[in-house]
Amino acid sequence: MEEQQYIEVTPEKIELVSSWSSEFHKLFSEVMRAHSKDEKDLFYKLVEFTYNLTITVGVIAGFGFAGFGYVRNVPSFMIGEILLIGSIVYTVVQVKNIYQGNLTSVQKARERKFKLFEEKSRLFRSFVPKFVSSEKFSASEFNNFRQRLENADREIVDEFSARKQGPEKDESGFLNFIILFLIIGAGFILLSFVVDCI
Repeated sequence: MEEQQYIEVTPEKIELVSSWSSEFHKLFSEVMRAHSKDEKDLFYKLVEFTYNLTITVGVIAGFGFAGFGYVRNVPSFMIGEILLIGSIVYTVVQVKNIYQGNLTSVQKARERKFKLFEEKSRLFRSFVPKFVSSEKFSASEFNNFRQRLENADREIVDEFSARKQGPEKDESGFLNFIILFLIIGAGFILLSFVVDCI
């Protein structure tokens, strides 16, 4: 049977292990703070967009209906207003879906990263108190701890790698459709002021 080997727990070794833990927990905190900021920024952008779009809808609808007394072709006017308001509503729904999808994606990424960081944090929390309170420590247990840290680091690096991020999606495809309907709707409204009903 092989004799158990021990390492002497010196102040230098305690300082080394403590610095590993401190640096890791500082990084953990920074990553979680960055993800929280991303979530908050996306939320505020969605609120700001919704507010601005609501004002825009009100202005467009207001201009159209303010001149209703001068309309010479009511069906053309109604088609134009329906196209304008419909395209604006469709835009609101699409942009909301994009922001919601991005927010969900950021939240899921934060949760995955949190689990990986939490696992490594648990390693430190279980190892450091035992290590610091010992005069001698099992070399195999120390090497096992270092190996588990390296494995956790590989998982964290893999999570942050470009492979995990996936290709960027182009979510702007609906804009051409919207622009076309805005132009057609505006055209119908303009025609309603100059062309008599046939």
